Amino acid sequence: MLSIKVKLTIALLLMSLVPLSTMGMINYVKTTEVFANSIQRFLLDIARSRESILENYIYTTESSAKAISDTDVFQKYISFPNVRALSTSELVEYKKLESQVENLLYSFQKTHWGKYHHIFLINKSRQISVSPNHGDELKGSPSSHLMEDTSKNKWVAKAFEEGVTTVSDFSSWVESDHNHQMLFFPVKDSTGVTQAVIGFELQIPYEQELLSKDLKLGETGRIFLTTVDGEPIVYKVAESKVMLDVVGIREANSEGFSTAVRENSAGVEVIDLYLKHKKYPWILVAEIEVNEAYRDLKVIQTSMTILSLVTLLFAILFAILLSNLIVKPIKHLTNQIEEVSMGNLDIKIDGMERKDEIGKLVRSFNRTITSLKMMMKNYKSS
Repeated sequence: MLSIKVKLTIALLLMSLVPLSTMGMINYVKTTEVFANSIQRFLLDIARSRESILENYIYTTESSAKAISDTDVFQKYISFPNVRALSTSELVEYKKLESQVENLLYSFQKTHWGKYHHIFLINKSRQISVSPNHGDELKGSPSSHLMEDTSKNKWVAKAFEEGVTTVSDFSSWVESDHNHQMLFFPVKDSTGVTQAVIGFELQIPYEQELLSKDLKLGETGRIFLTTVDGEPIVYKVAESKVMLDVVGIREANSEGFSTAVRENSAGVEVIDLYLKHKKYPWILVAEIEVNEAYRDLKVIQTSMTILSLVTLLFAILFAILLSNLIVKPIKHLTNQIEEVSMGNLDIKIDGMERKDEIGKLVRSFNRTITSLKMMMKNYKSS
């Protein structure tokens, strides 16, 4: 059977451990949740800032396209009627304007090489009618796309039919070994009718550079673009295009963004964020590996664990000291009462000066002993 001391010690320990363990668990869960939320907000801020950078790239391209299309040479060129009905002198003038348009496009393309891969003009028949070469390549080489038919390209069709700038996903313009995102700008005449479309091959490596430049997302953090179907946007056709998390893509398409702790396409657990653009056909993905993201959290939780263990140690020592403080005088009182029970009525139980319950008990026992002594004295005298 357990002694009072053991029982009291256990009771005191339980009184300390239950709230301590409960608070420790709550703090662990809470700090993890707060930390995860702060990282997700950080990812969202980064994603939105990079989204703005990409938007500026698009807006700058659109502004450049408008400046080009508003030039006199462009307006004169698109105002020509059916080429087949031109006279010899008009045809000479037309070819001269066409050469000037080509030189204008080539000059812009050369100045901004790397930012754009190729710039060309699509006529109302949806054929690429003016197309500068890449560098010193021969006129009309395959890389110039001259006279290619674009009638099946939905982004070109929308630019012509609705008279608005369109930005495609990367899969709409696949060349022999690489991909491009495309920007198609409608060239309108003085009446506002779209007469041609300028096509810009947006450089995916340049977009990737814009996304990653000065990116402060740790050692394992990365940010990239995917199509709305979740296929990573890559430059080289041969590059891996592993489809991303289905739930993340679905939530981003329906809710605008999705964030969670889950495995990425490489099977690594990450905190990720999928941010769908409201206007353009892409989803921006930012992620960082959980091990790195939670590194500081683990330090905090380790410190909290050590502090809890130290607190537990003090609780144990306190329980032992408190039980001794209570049990020791009771044990001493018990020993003295045992002597009284053996017939020693001359003993005086110690502790009468105490002001607590034990002191009251001692004084009560001493009065009892005095009464017993008087009773024994009267008994003997009779």
